[in-house]
Amino acid sequence: MRFIQSSLEGVIIQEPSVFEDSVSHLFVSYDHNLFLGMGIEQTFRQETCSRSVQNTIIGLQYQLKYPQSKLVLVTAGSVFDVAVDLRRGSPTFGHWTSLELSRDNMRQLYIPEGYAHGYCVLSQTADIILKLSRPFSVEDDRGILWSDPSLGISWPVSNPILSYRAASNPKLADIPEELLPVFELKSNREKSVVSCFLSHSTKDKQFADKFYDDLRRNGVRCWYAPEDMRVGDKIRSRIDESIRVHNKLLLVLSENSVISQWVEQEVETALRMEREQMRRILFPIRLDESVMNINDGWPALIRNTRHIGDFREWKNHNSYQNALNRFLRDLTVDELKQGSN
Repeated sequence: MRFIQSSLEGVIIQEPSVFEDSVSHLFVSYDHNLFLGMGIEQTFRQETCSRSVQNTIIGLQYQLKYPQSKLVLVTAGSVFDVAVDLRRGSPTFGHWTSLELSRDNMRQLYIPEGYAHGYCVLSQTADIILKLSRPFSVEDDRGILWSDPSLGISWPVSNPILSYRAASNPKLADIPEELLPVFELKSNREKSVVSCFLSHSTKDKQFADKFYDDLRRNGVRCWYAPEDMRVGDKIRSRIDESIRVHNKLLLVLSENSVISQWVEQEVETALRMEREQMRRILFPIRLDESVMNINDGWPALIRNTRHIGDFREWKNHNSYQNALNRFLRDLTVDELKQGSN
C-alpha cells in the first residue's frame, strides 16, 4: 500500500498492492495501522454504497456541524473525483484537486474534514463506496454549485445529469462565512511528527517499497519521490518543494544513483537547508559500497558529518531489522553534529 500527497494539504491518494491471477484478484483497501502511520487517525463509522450513470455529477457536498473525513473507492466503472478546500483562512481556500478513480487503477482518495467532495461518472455506470468518519446527516448536508466559476473546476462534461440538490447548491461567494469550516493551525505536537520524503532510483524499487512500508508501520509519515522527477529545467524547484514540505530527506544510495545529477542536487539542496534551518534534514542510506568509494565531493562530506544507514544486507531479516532500528533512532535527532560511520 502506497500513500501519495496531493496538491492539497491532507488530501491523500492511496494506491493498494494488488495480487491477482487468471481467476481472482486481492488487495487490502483499508488498514487502520497503516493509515495511523500516515497521521490519519479517524475511525470510519459509516460506509455508503451508490451507483450512478454516465455524465452524472454528484456534489459538491460537505457537512459543517458534523464534519466528515471520507475515503473514496470505485469498485466498478470510473469517476472524476474532486475535493475542494473550504476552510476559511486556509492558504488554499477555494482550491481544488482531482483524480480519476476506477475499478482498473483501484486508487482511493482520502479527503479530510473541511473539504467539499464531488464526482462525475465517466463510465456507463459506476459503483462508489464512501467510508465516512461521521454518519451522513440530512439536516447538516450542505453544498457548493458544481459549476461555480470562482472554483474553475475542469469537469469532463459540460451538460451533466444533476440531482435537484446539486443543481440548487449556492456559489461559494454566496455562502455566509459562519456556514464554512475554519482552518486550524496544527498544534506543536502535530508539527513535531516526522514527515519524510523518500528518494530512490527506480532500479532500487524493491528495497524502497519494503523500507517505505516498514517506516509507516513504525509511525513515520513517508512519501515517495515523484515518479516523473527527472533531470530537466524543473528538477531543482521540485527538489526544493519536496524537502520543504517533508522535513526529512531519506536518500537511498547505490551504484544506481550515486553518479546521478538528481542525487547531487538533492544533497546540495538538503545541506543548504540544514545550514539555513540549523536542523538535520538529510538521512542517507546505502545499499552497497559505492558511496564509500568516492573520496571527494558530497559523498566525502556526508560521510564525515553523519551516519549513513547501512542496509547492504537488507535481504537478511536480522541485519535489516538492526539497520532499521538504528535508522529509526537517528530520525529523532534534529540537531546538527559532526560524526562519522
